Amino acid sequence: MLKKYIDNIRWFIFMFKNISLSIPKTVYFNFNYFKFRDAIKFPVHIHYKVKLCDTEGSIVLMSKPKFRSVAIGFPYISALPQDISRWNVTGKVFFGENIYIGAGSVVDVSGEGELHIGSNFCCGGGSTIICCKKIKFGDGCIVSWENLFLDTDYHKIYSLETDEIINEPKEISFGNKVWIGCRCTFIKGAKVGNSCIVGANSFINNEIKGDNIMVGGNPVRILKERVRWEP
Repeated sequence: MLKKYIDNIRWFIFMFKNISLSIPKTVYFNFNYFKFRDAIKFPVHIHYKVKLCDTEGSIVLMSKPKFRSVAIGFPYISALPQDISRWNVTGKVFFGENIYIGAGSVVDVSGEGELHIGSNFCCGGGSTIICCKKIKFGDGCIVSWENLFLDTDYHKIYSLETDEIINEPKEISFGNKVWIGCRCTFIKGAKVGNSCIVGANSFINNEIKGDNIMVGGNPVRILKERVRWEP
């Protein structure tokens, strides 16, 4: 009983420290992105260890602003990576509500890029989202730790015959209620349907057709059809 009491006190101190130290950065973030009437509700909370590399982009809230609707960089689960998170956005980000992006994650949206994150989204620590065109997550998606989402090759490749670019960025999209295991890689052109499960260490660079399926591997393949999962 005493040990449990002490553990609860330690947890309270841990949470109080993380939240209180994060107030200045949270205030700056909200008043930088939103009008006063929305910013004063503090819909987005930013952990004090999040490095705000660029905040010239824009954020669109897809539902009525609510207190702490989005949390970025908070280390709630000790087993996950606890590194410094990075926010580098010159493009546009669309947020639903009840969104958690864990410690050590990177959100990089550049230029004309659009990142859409639906409601009830949870992303474990150490994941990286790099968006130059469009990356979209539906509602109810859960992303484990250390995943990579990359819709561009960065460097351009030209055809010698036509001198045309042959590796333009391509959209990445996920339907509603997709569960993604740890250390997966999704590059341009990756598409996953609704209520699907992606196994750990998978690599996806094309469209996985169908809903309620389990996929995995490199190259990725269908492991099981007609499945459902619960968070």
